[in-house]
Amino acid sequence: MRVMVCLAVALCGCYPAVSLTPGVSTEGEVLAAMGAPALRGKGAGGETLLWYPSFPFGRQSYAARISPDGRLVSIENRLTDPYLAKLKVNETRREEVLEIVGPPYRASQFPRMQREIWDYPMPCRPSCFVLLVQFSQDGVLRELYQVLDPDMLSRGRSGW
Repeated sequence: MRVMVCLAVALCGCYPAVSLTPGVSTEGEVLAAMGAPALRGKGAGGETLLWYPSFPFGRQSYAARISPDGRLVSIENRLTDPYLAKLKVNETRREEVLEIVGPPYRASQFPRMQREIWDYPMPCRPSCFVLLVQFSQDGVLRELYQVLDPDMLSRGRSGW
């Protein structure tokens, strides 16, 4: 039975956060429940961010926020409108994008354009999009746009 639950959790991109309590659970308990993070970073006020993206099969990027005293503050899906609104073209730096929405599904180099583009599969509502975050060589966000996910289009899930 436990194997079936773990398999279902892995397939849906969900995390077993029900056993974790903000303000009570420790970083060690988060790691025990959720496993090794894809990325460990620093957040505002000395917080530690543990990143758990569900790519490529899921379309969420979870940040487990750990306070300086080692306690869980929250677990948040960062691929949502309030967080995306924090990304400012010609202002936000690469490190800030990592802090706001986490590691990308894919990072691609375009040498002739002198650009690096990060892909984030977005939740389908009802259409499925990919967020593309484009950086110049100086690490500044230069373009930000969403395009219909070509993988979903080929499967007939465009929503159109």
